[in-house]
Amino acid sequence: MEGKGLPDRIKKAAVSEIKKYGFRRFTMDDLAARLKVSKKTIYKSFASKQELITAILSDEFEQEAARIATIVAKDEHWFDRLNELVDLCAEGRFSPALLEEANLFFPEQAKLIENRYSIIKQQYTFLLQEGLSKGHIQPDIHLDLLVIIMDELINQNCSRIIEQSKGISLVQRLEEIKKILFFGVIRREW
Repeated sequence: MEGKGLPDRIKKAAVSEIKKYGFRRFTMDDLAARLKVSKKTIYKSFASKQELITAILSDEFEQEAARIATIVAKDEHWFDRLNELVDLCAEGRFSPALLEEANLFFPEQAKLIENRYSIIKQQYTFLLQEGLSKGHIQPDIHLDLLVIIMDELINQNCSRIIEQSKGISLVQRLEEIKKILFFGVIRREW
């Protein structure tokens, strides 16, 4: 079982455990049982649960940052890229509630999470500034506030909205959030 691929197998199994139990409640014992190895074998690859969580979050955010850069660099309309970025951020491997748990209870890993949110906010701002400069966004809109609202709705508090909006799928919920955020609730001809 031991070998070059073991750390990746451990991280993959840990992600399943984290999704099932959360960052705090998953245990190295459960992880060892899932992998059918001893805890000692896991600790050869990761000195602690915190180190394992750091490795998982670092990998996740590194992959996500590369996908974000690809989206933003596309030769497409700014709004299409913004829409794709919102979808990507909302579909992350870890729910906003799980990231908040990690943020609260694992202070060392909180820096990684804050860095993730910072990168996302920078890209939202970049694309919205492009829309503003092209005259597609109302000039009196406060972009910094819009970015904060987007971050709260899509990345941070999405889980509460999802829990309270039963009867529609996750994709439909996200589409409704984007529709309200980008097109408002007031009819244009009003």
